[in-house]
Amino acid sequence: MVQRSIAEPNGIKPPMGWSSDWAIECNAPRDETIYGQADRIDKNGLKTAGYTTIIFDCGWERGYNSDGSPQTLTDREILELNKRFIHKQTEKASFPNGIGNFVGWIKPKGFNFGVGTWGGPQLCSRPFGGGPEAGLDIPWDLEAYVKSLADQGVVYLMHRPCDMPSTEFLQNPDTATKLDERYINMQNALLNTRVSMFYATGQWGASALAQQKLANSWRVSDEQLPIWDSFVRSLNGVVAFAHYARPGAFNDLGFLRLARTDDGELNFVEKRTMFTFWAATKSPLIFSDKVQDVDKDTVEMIKNPNAIKVNQDELGKSVTLRRRYPNEKDIWSGPLKDGGTVVFVVNWAQGDQRTTIKLDDLGFSAARVEDLWVGQDLGIKEKSFEIDIAHRGSLLLKLTETKEAPRKEFTRFTIDQAEVVAPAEIKMVGDQKVARYIGPEGKGSVVWKDIPGGGTDEVTIALDYIHAALPENNEDTGNLSFKRVLITVNDDANLQFQVHLPRTGMTWSDIYNGFLASIKLPNKSNTVRISGLDQWAPEFVALSIVKTPATPAT
Repeated sequence: MVQRSIAEPNGIKPPMGWSSDWAIECNAPRDETIYGQADRIDKNGLKTAGYTTIIFDCGWERGYNSDGSPQTLTDREILELNKRFIHKQTEKASFPNGIGNFVGWIKPKGFNFGVGTWGGPQLCSRPFGGGPEAGLDIPWDLEAYVKSLADQGVVYLMHRPCDMPSTEFLQNPDTATKLDERYINMQNALLNTRVSMFYATGQWGASALAQQKLANSWRVSDEQLPIWDSFVRSLNGVVAFAHYARPGAFNDLGFLRLARTDDGELNFVEKRTMFTFWAATKSPLIFSDKVQDVDKDTVEMIKNPNAIKVNQDELGKSVTLRRRYPNEKDIWSGPLKDGGTVVFVVNWAQGDQRTTIKLDDLGFSAARVEDLWVGQDLGIKEKSFEIDIAHRGSLLLKLTETKEAPRKEFTRFTIDQAEVVAPAEIKMVGDQKVARYIGPEGKGSVVWKDIPGGGTDEVTIALDYIHAALPENNEDTGNLSFKRVLITVNDDANLQFQVHLPRTGMTWSDIYNGFLASIKLPNKSNTVRISGLDQWAPEFVALSIVKTPATPAT
């Protein structure tokens, strides 16, 4: 909660529930429709599993009363709106008897209630030129506004002045300030009125105000669509922010999309991978489909008690990316309150695979491994173990009884020690030199010479780099928030290694330090060249090579 008061709906854990956003959209939904969805969630067992927050997202408010409270759409306004934009007939107001009365309906059934507000002029184009979807005037008294919502039983407030801000809007400090000011103003109203309300926001822009963020959750990418590319983009978009997660402050990956829609549909394995990743990153588990359209197997899947337990773990720490093996797998891990370690693995291969998990990638030399999805103890493993993963499938593992692996130490080589081949050039980020304009197909590169090596085994390297090319929108399949680069050793076509580098942040000054990869350095002295593979490469700051032997763990 933004303000920690005695009563804390949902506590300081990620909310779990349902939103009307994609399920019903902003087509002037009525409270009886929302109640019907809540009733289905109650009857199919999702409420018992923890999905207790029901969110009336948009299309319900028309302005503000003289006391500062929100006005809800009237019967006549909804009828006119539907005639103009939606072309269907309905004559019922969104809350004909008031928000408080609706809360009185659902609270006895064990649900919490939340609303979304786009109050204020929108900061991106809306699909309809007039009407409530285009945005309202800014509430003249934000404190009265949020207090009235709290007084009526609202415990979750989603504030998104714009659902999909453009890249230019988010990355330009002047326009980003307009966005972040809206978040800060609502945040201050919640703090000043001392109400207990979970405060969820959209993406924050790259302005100085973002450092004042006290929201309970914030979007890190565009809206999630029920297609695999959208999941890949969301996963890569959270890499740079995962370590910020903590109790009461979470990265929001967007609404879970679980049913067939006009945008597409994930198969069951893909849905389980998406759900598993949301759970492991401590993202809110809020789905947004008509409940009756979600198949029974999927309903049972999102009830999995072990996955939910990971999401609701009191430590509140997200998994972070530990190793990426291009076209094979990602390995993520994070700590749990009981001292265990949760591990998420996703299969990037073109089919089912039996893969080897190296415990060293997780910082351990030995551990007891449990498969959380099936609740099976896999026993004590030393150094590595093999396990099957379905195509686009995932693993959710728990490690206990761990032994720490020797710590890796690296020798760092900066851009000062490299040759920057045109059209690539050097720029300054603070006091650091950075190589940029590294094009695809050998059009520019950065080259380090005299890199020590020797031997036939792969060697761990670490890359410091910048990648802030944001997707244009949630259908931008050309930008999945990662870039492919090619590392060529000794200019030998037989010593080429792909590296897939995720986004590093919001701006081109956000440096990711220590992204791990593996290459071979067969000679005592080697040349390492980095170039774009099929697109412009990120900007590079440094290359580091692991020292051998590693430092023993203490």
